[in-house]
Amino acid sequence: MKAYNRIIREVSTYLLLVIIILLVIGAFLPNPDYLTDPQVVDFKSKHPFLWQLVLHLAPSRLTVSWPFIVILSAIGLALFYCTFLRLLEWRNRRRPPVRLRPLPRAYSADVNSTPERVILTAADVFSQKKWNMDWKIMEEGVAGIRFRKGIKGFYASIIFHLLLVVIVGIAVWGGLAGFKGEVVLSEGQRVVLGPGAFVKIYRMPRAGGVPGGVLLELQRAGVLIDENTGDYDYYAVLKVNSGSVQHIKEILINRPAKIGRLTFVLRRMGYAPLFRITDFSQNLDFSAYVNLMIFQKGDEDTFVVPASAPLTVHVSLRESSPVKEHFVVDVKILRKGMTVLDTTLSPGERIKSSSLFLSIPEMRMWTSYNVVYDPTFPLIAWVMLAAVCFSAIRFFDPDVIVDIRTQRKDISSTAVQWSVFSRHYARGYNEINNMMDIVFETLRQ
Repeated sequence: MKAYNRIIREVSTYLLLVIIILLVIGAFLPNPDYLTDPQVVDFKSKHPFLWQLVLHLAPSRLTVSWPFIVILSAIGLALFYCTFLRLLEWRNRRRPPVRLRPLPRAYSADVNSTPERVILTAADVFSQKKWNMDWKIMEEGVAGIRFRKGIKGFYASIIFHLLLVVIVGIAVWGGLAGFKGEVVLSEGQRVVLGPGAFVKIYRMPRAGGVPGGVLLELQRAGVLIDENTGDYDYYAVLKVNSGSVQHIKEILINRPAKIGRLTFVLRRMGYAPLFRITDFSQNLDFSAYVNLMIFQKGDEDTFVVPASAPLTVHVSLRESSPVKEHFVVDVKILRKGMTVLDTTLSPGERIKSSSLFLSIPEMRMWTSYNVVYDPTFPLIAWVMLAAVCFSAIRFFDPDVIVDIRTQRKDISSTAVQWSVFSRHYARGYNEINNMMDIVFETLRQ
């Protein structure tokens, strides 16, 4: 049984070491959730092998993978089992032994007294120092007694280990619950958060669900330009309504923002020009927004204009700048595979072809967010705080056990042994040895 317990402890220790090493490696890797699409393409082309490590070892990916969850569950079960063994050990040590035997690795001394008097004197000295007695045995020619100190430290140790089990359980739940997906919003657009709101879902909860009743609205988006250096940064002002609580937050690109229980990462941003197509007879009047990336020359999109003879419109970004007015696109309109119009267009322009009018009457900004919901973070924070408190109690008031055994050697002398049992007795054995000196001094009087 002891060999079995040792194997469990060693295996769980090695598994914990593996997880720590993987998390440390992942901490030095870029988070793929905070990379823009051009950055991802550039990273994959320059470091293909490292990109595979990023996909598997980045903390946001590693902690929700099945191998990580299984290993963490195994560590939690092993930790609970070891805590249970500790409780059994404590219960057994409070029981008096069936037979008093010599103590291994014990201090020893000989005194001119009887075993009974040694035990009674030790009981008096230790009780004056606020030590509690677990048991006392007085037999013919032998006697023994056990003292305990730091019972609060013992209970704190048990609670500390149970809290570690709870933390592991919450971490496993975090890998099974929560969600992560991509939401695209244009200025003024509102959307209710849910599976249908995501244009791409990276992870949906295996347990739990998406918090309902969360309304997202993009109030405005744009570019911040430093007049002195000319540097610029993208920003978005997002309003989040959750029940009666309303949050308005300015978010900068690739910088996570916590809003309520959700984390938003602004990953991409671009222009959303409104294309309007009409014909001379005004039988056709169609408008559509097209999302194009900022500064990504050649970024393109396609939409279809419903009509008796449908039109296919290809839009490609030619030029753009942080100033919204400087924006040029290439537009190609096809009908039944034949080119109807092939031109360049800027906001405010109106192009006329043989049968159509094409214009961009309005320009908006669009944004793309990674929305992450992790219900475990506040729970883990509070449980870890409690674990730190109980760990401090365990350190400052450690659980210590002292066993004293005596055996008559002859008519006038007795052999005394004492041993200390403690896993966290940082102050050493000086205190106990000093008390035993007091016991021997009292017996000599």
